[in-house]
Amino acid sequence: MRTSYLILNQIALLIWMVMLSILALCHLSHPRFWLQELLCSASLYWIPFVVLGLILAVWRVLHRRRVTLLLLFSIITQLYLVGRVGGLLLPYIYQPRSYATKASATTDLSIFFSQVDFASEGLAVLQQVIREKAPALVILLGSHTELNLAERALANFPSKLRTPQTVARGILILSQIPFEDPPRDNLGHDALPGVYLRLVMPGGMRTAMGVVDLLPAISPEAFSRSKITSRRLATLMRYGKEPRIVVGGFEATPFSPIVSMYSRQVGLRSARNNMKDLFLYHTIDNTFVSKQIAVESFSAISGVSRQHRSFQMVLRISSGIIPSVGSPSF
Repeated sequence: MRTSYLILNQIALLIWMVMLSILALCHLSHPRFWLQELLCSASLYWIPFVVLGLILAVWRVLHRRRVTLLLLFSIITQLYLVGRVGGLLLPYIYQPRSYATKASATTDLSIFFSQVDFASEGLAVLQQVIREKAPALVILLGSHTELNLAERALANFPSKLRTPQTVARGILILSQIPFEDPPRDNLGHDALPGVYLRLVMPGGMRTAMGVVDLLPAISPEAFSRSKITSRRLATLMRYGKEPRIVVGGFEATPFSPIVSMYSRQVGLRSARNNMKDLFLYHTIDNTFVSKQIAVESFSAISGVSRQHRSFQMVLRISSGIIPSVGSPSF
């Protein structure tokens, strides 16, 4: 009986060490290979089990009053990873509101975002939602055939931007708010569909916005193009002093460096600060905002897309920021 217990104990320790090694591979360095990025996304789901392993390992050390060098190294590494993961998690569970709510002048911006792989009644649901919610900005991602349907169905927006139809998928932005010229309808060579623009808000305030449509890291080419696209948009957003918003289909979980770069490097926080969304729905579609923006409301909507949930949000933007002049190029 005791022999069986010891064998199970050693197997459990071995599994914990393997999972710990994969987490370390993901989080101790930036992914350079597509498999590393894929593991980093998938690691979200076994983090609770690794933390449980850490607790059991510490209990074992305290109970037996001895520790091997390998086990000690693993515990130290895991403690670092807990801090690292906690830092990545914070932008999803804490949304500061004081900056925007205390500002002397604010503007509310309503945004509707959706993938347009339409469900059976998806187009009708889209029209109904836009009619009822009356968002100032509609952002749609999908095939050009379905974007054509959406564009014809939602024809009452004065400002429109659409990415070139040189690839299978694209981005369509419909807005009641004018764009500052010239908006970018692509992010350069080898990039996936992406947009960078500045909205001219009431009173002349500018709000920078970026939109991307990335691919899941299922091949070297997909990983490379997603990484290029995400880094270029992050570079554009990093140096702006105006309020900033990033919206997109990221096709990766929050701990993926392709996604977390917006919190780590650009200082943005998720507008989708909901733990249920974080662990059950991947947040592969998400919105990130800068500190000048408070999230007044955020709600998920079903029925438009077959595989994704759409969302409607209202952002309160502080107008007490002096717009930056120009933006970096690449």
